[in-house]
Amino acid sequence: MRTLKKYHVLVALLAFMCVYAQASVVSIQVLQHDSLDKNIHSTSFLIEDTLMDYFFDAGCIASSMPAAISPDSKSDAKFEKEALLGAEEGFCNYLIVVYADYDTSESRNPTADLLSNIASVSWKVINVRDGETISSGRRKPPVQQSSKDVVTFIRELAVTIAAAIR
Repeated sequence: MRTLKKYHVLVALLAFMCVYAQASVVSIQVLQHDSLDKNIHSTSFLIEDTLMDYFFDAGCIASSMPAAISPDSKSDAKFEKEALLGAEEGFCNYLIVVYADYDTSESRNPTADLLSNIASVSWKVINVRDGETISSGRRKPPVQQSSKDVVTFIRELAVTIAAAIR
């Protein structure tokens, strides 16, 4: 009788864990807009890493497409479509597309990870199953001057994005 109770408790515990083990699977695509620089900024990689870390820490399974430079909206659509196909093949629930708009025309250090080099960051959350956009937005960064500030800004952005997924 005692063994039967232990067995029932174990089965109930496993069933409970299975319900909460369902993690969202997200794919992240960072697209860089910069008319002056034709190389991917290290800040774009920092944005990607920060988002990956945030969603992983939040219990999601996170993957990413390589950061890319997109010169215009036609290219944006092409990259978005490729990322959506990749997310679908990877059995992702959501695709998060982040557009990093840079303005380094007046920067003394255009290659540094500085918030002042970022004009704005836009995002779009797409439900991979039906291709519908479930959330989007745009945010301008505060004026501050270190890579730590970039990470803080992107984490705050990730909180907003994550709210759309829940």
